[in-house]
Amino acid sequence: MAEPLFEVTAGVDAGTRLELDGQEAVIGRDPVHPLVLTDPRVSRKHATVRVEGGRLLLQDEGSLSGTAVNGVLIEGPTALRAGDTVQMGETEMRTLWAPAPAATVVGAPIAPPPTDDPQPMVDEAPPAPPPPAPAEPAAAGEP
Repeated sequence: MAEPLFEVTAGVDAGTRLELDGQEAVIGRDPVHPLVLTDPRVSRKHATVRVEGGRLLLQDEGSLSGTAVNGVLIEGPTALRAGDTVQMGETEMRTLWAPAPAATVVGAPIAPPPTDDPQPMVDEAPPAPPPPAPAEPAAAGEP
């Protein structure tokens, strides 16, 4: 099933939705590519978009006019988030979808829920023995 990926918001293709069917697609003017824009300032093979490592990446493919994300020209693979603006030629698109970032847990591990079993957990150390009782002072005349 194809995911709506971009909505063209400005340019000759305004109102068009581009869908990603798979993990990677080329965006360009050439109709052999899965994501086609008719803007004459878009290169035949303008950029590639792909899902990799849980992120949506966009990479310019050496186009003459370049590719910008949120107004900044990109120079290599660039991660996109939902809501980002992508510009190619005179075409502006809004990113509709991007994978949710993977959760990163920082801190101590979460303890398992308590149980009624009095047995210690496997990796739990046995309780330390009590410290030795203090020595009584020696009586006078004893060695």
